Amino acid sequence: MKNTSWFYCSVAVSVLLGACSYNSDETSSDTSLLSLTSEEDESSIQSNTILEKSIKADEQLENYTANLKITDSLSPKDNWDDEEQVMKITEGTLAHQEQPEVTYTNLARYPIHSETQAESPEETLSILKDSTDILANVNNNGWEDVEDISLIEETYLSFDLSPSHQLQLLYSISNYVQVSEYDGLYVLSVEASGDELKQMALNMDLIDQSLLRHQDIELDDTFQVAQLDYMLFINKETLLLEKTNSIIEFIIQHNNEEYVIRKDLSMTRSNVNNPEGISLPSM
Repeated sequence: MKNTSWFYCSVAVSVLLGACSYNSDETSSDTSLLSLTSEEDESSIQSNTILEKSIKADEQLENYTANLKITDSLSPKDNWDDEEQVMKITEGTLAHQEQPEVTYTNLARYPIHSETQAESPEETLSILKDSTDILANVNNNGWEDVEDISLIEETYLSFDLSPSHQLQLLYSISNYVQVSEYDGLYVLSVEASGDELKQMALNMDLIDQSLLRHQDIELDDTFQVAQLDYMLFINKETLLLEKTNSIIEFIIQHNNEEYVIRKDLSMTRSNVNNPEGISLPSM
């Protein structure tokens, strides 16, 4: 598969299409939802309680900007050498505002050679999405309409890095989420093993097959989850998600050889409720 396809599928579409904040049918403006009540003993706070309140806090934001970094790698498990490893770093920003509703993502992908990141990106991609239209600008060649969003969603496995989606993702598996505290933050992390871990990876859409397609490798049921570190950091006072750090590593088999596919993800929310809104590109 061409590099442009890999970049477009595995990063840009996944970040963009779900970037709008989560909207429940019963959105409440009650500010008591944004703080833990005195009746809730902090020592026994459950993950679902924190996640519910963080989702409500996220719904009430007018705008935000977040920094993104994704490192993808694919290499043989044994007999490894630099020439057989595929590794890329994607960096950029994700910005969203509610009124008027618009999401803007700006990304650049860099190859890595001998553990050194290239100074210039090999590809860039910007996507602008409002309530009705999606525009894309690949390698600064100009903005073009993305007419059929359903084809993009159906064709490419998505991994949504928007804060609202990350909260919903862990809320759906809150029985496997452990809570700790560090420096004014709730730290929520996934704890599972064996078949539970494998099923969780499938249900959470954590398997990015674009790297496999890049090497003409097909995924089957024999894959193993070698590592799943999935962490959210939520501010104890505002209940807002501040950042995420995740490492996802799988072992797959192809032509009697084992490969390791790894994705490192980070999202850090750098700005919320800026009175001037978010920065948008000139068209």
